[in-house]
Amino acid sequence: MDNNGITRTASKNTMKRVVIYARVSTDEQAKYGYSLSTQLAACRQYAQTHGFTTVAELDDDCSGTIPIIARPKGRDLYDLIERDSIDGVILYTHDRTARDERVIEYLLFKSHLYDKGIELHYSDDGLDPYTLEGNLVGYIKAHEAASERRKIVERSNRGKVEKARRGNWVGNNHPYGYRVIGKGRDAHLEIDEEAAKVVERAFAMYLGLDGYKYYTMLGIAKILTAEKVPLHGRAYKNAKGWGQESVRYILMNPAYIGEFRYKDVIIHLPDLAIIDREVWEAAQERREKNAQQARRNGQHDFLLGGGYIKCACGQGMIARVVYDHRTGKPYFYYSCTTVARRHIYSCEERYLRADAVDAKVWEWLYGLLSDEDNLEQGIRRLAERSEVELSPKRKRLENVCKLIADATRRINNLSIALDEAEVEEAVNALRAQLKNVGGELKSLKEERCRLEAEIQQGSLRLEEIEAIRKTAAEIREELTDHVDFQKKRYLVDKLDVQVKLARDEEKRRCLDVSCVLVIEPERLFIESQ
Repeated sequence: MDNNGITRTASKNTMKRVVIYARVSTDEQAKYGYSLSTQLAACRQYAQTHGFTTVAELDDDCSGTIPIIARPKGRDLYDLIERDSIDGVILYTHDRTARDERVIEYLLFKSHLYDKGIELHYSDDGLDPYTLEGNLVGYIKAHEAASERRKIVERSNRGKVEKARRGNWVGNNHPYGYRVIGKGRDAHLEIDEEAAKVVERAFAMYLGLDGYKYYTMLGIAKILTAEKVPLHGRAYKNAKGWGQESVRYILMNPAYIGEFRYKDVIIHLPDLAIIDREVWEAAQERREKNAQQARRNGQHDFLLGGGYIKCACGQGMIARVVYDHRTGKPYFYYSCTTVARRHIYSCEERYLRADAVDAKVWEWLYGLLSDEDNLEQGIRRLAERSEVELSPKRKRLENVCKLIADATRRINNLSIALDEAEVEEAVNALRAQLKNVGGELKSLKEERCRLEAEIQQGSLRLEEIEAIRKTAAEIREELTDHVDFQKKRYLVDKLDVQVKLARDEEKRRCLDVSCVLVIEPERLFIESQ
């Protein structure tokens, strides 16, 4: 019997259809010894022992802070649930639903399963019954698992901090220019002479020292890649060469002046310094000047800046201002991020003149706004898409509200029982249950507030629709060249304009543009630049 007084009939005992679901994240594998293979093997054994038929094995490698329905294989799990394709779900342990000390995801997932008549099993504890006692025990176990995991993390971090205070190396990926000697408690760094020369050279090139001209971080990365200077560490295992961020990491890392940091611990090891402090500080000064210049660049008006345009290679394009060193005249570009910020991948497109592209796209959008019927159809599509995207959150909110009502009833029943209890042991047990259910109710109410805020923010409200109509009407009354940038940018954002650079069959450059006012992307041709 569940907590609503309804007796649930179990699925037929023979050949229940079950899905095995496992989840792990990289940090969990390292800290707790979890692995997907371990979880799957235990769940398979459980299914075999109980005579279940496994219809699917799903596993996610992602953070437990992500709701199950938002995980790649979690969506597949929910799809099987909605299609009535299974009779049960098997998890490894109580904490595989989520890494959530409030245990909200556990409560929502279990409630959703039992609403569909689906059982929840654990490879270690068996069936999780949907009863007052079962829900309370499950909640406590999931909460205890999260608390124990937090304690393990805290103990581990304390040990690492103490290790760092002794001057030992803490971490998985040591800075470029060093090597790790020893293991465990005895692990420490020493300078790698060959790599240290590369570090010294990077600073010299960046600051124009030792006969070098001034190089940008990207320029240094290109030279090191061309010379096939090796990178080290797991982060660079599949890299095709040096990237701008690799050079940036070297130039801003205080380890090269003998300052090593772990959390709030700073260890001074002057014997491990590779760069003089004066050189390092000069590099930070130049970096700050460049950052100030970039902030000034950001003040220029780029209609498609901030993620509205993609390169033909599939990567995003960022807005850049390049100054003619002779005249000081600025030129505005959209630059492929594979060239501007990442490793040195090949990309045929590389740059686009922003002024030409912005003008072309705005001319196209201005033409669409001239048709009021077209605008109204687009607004309807935008509202429909908004509702589809918010549907999972609305469903989650519905389940949360149901659980709040259930927890409130349980608190009332426990309060009545506590008033009537006379035996001390019973009083203590009821108080403990009341405390647990009270914590559950508090967490559920917090989740309700969060979801309501997200739904309100994501909904296309009437005032927003009217604002779009008003702005479009104002623009129709103005000449396209006289529309101010703020109005243009507002509509680019609200109408979800997306642009992708492409090539046609004759290798001519073009732009595939789309927004909510059109069903299929349209192609605009631009001059080769």
